Amino acid sequence: MRIRRRSRSEKLLERIGDLPWWQRAAPLAVPALGAAVFAGRRRIWQGMVRAASAVEDAARTVKAPAEGLREAARKRAGTAQT
Repeated sequence: MRIRRRSRSEKLLERIGDLPWWQRAAPLAVPALGAAVFAGRRRIWQGMVRAASAVEDAARTVKAPAEGLREAARKRAGTAQT
């Protein structure tokens, strides 16, 4: 009868099986945490895009009446357009 030698992968799996659950979960948690951070950063940038768009829309809303007011003030003052 010949005793079969255990492979490296079997030895590694046995060592991993002896570890506490949180140490076994760590190699899976690190990439998941990285993905969560990446997704969070992406959402932050999306939020900044939305805020910038809102500011731009507000500027457009104010710009047209301001130009009209400027033109009316120039007409009343009798100054030429430059």
